[in-house]
Amino acid sequence: MSSGVKVDPECIEAFNQFKLGKKDAFLLFGFNQNATKIIVLHKETKLPDDQKKTKNEQWDNLVNMLPDNDVRYAVADVHYNTSEGPRTDMVFVTWAPETATIKQRMLMASSKDALKNALVGCRTTIQACCYPDLDLKAVVEKFKGTLD
Repeated sequence: MSSGVKVDPECIEAFNQFKLGKKDAFLLFGFNQNATKIIVLHKETKLPDDQKKTKNEQWDNLVNMLPDNDVRYAVADVHYNTSEGPRTDMVFVTWAPETATIKQRMLMASSKDALKNALVGCRTTIQACCYPDLDLKAVVEKFKGTLD
C-alpha cells in the first residue's frame, strides 16, 4: 500500500553521500509539515576517532534524537566484530513509538517502502516502537556479531 508521499531528492543525495563518502554517522528522515514528502531532518557527522567504541557512541546520539511522540526513519552505520574480524553495516531504522498518533504510524508504514526502495544498500531493517528495540547489542546480534 502506498501513501502517495514522495521521497525528496535530497534524501537520495544525502544517502548516496552517506554510503560513498562515509563522512556521516547517520541520517534522520521524517515528514515535511504537510506530510507530502519525506525529507532529511538531520545529518550527524562522524567523530574523527577511529575506535569502534567511539563510532558506536553515535548510535546513542541517534537513539536520543528520536522523539517520544512522532515517527522517524533513519540510516546508520553499526560497527561490530565477527569471527572474521571487524565489520560495519548499514541499518535502516523505522521508529514508530506507540505514543505517536495512529495517523502518523499508518502514514509511516505506508510510506516506508518508497523510502527504503530509494535507499539501496541497507542490509537490515529494524522496526522499533520503543527504546529497548534499539539496544545496540540486540542490533549487532542481527548481524551475528558482537560488540567485544
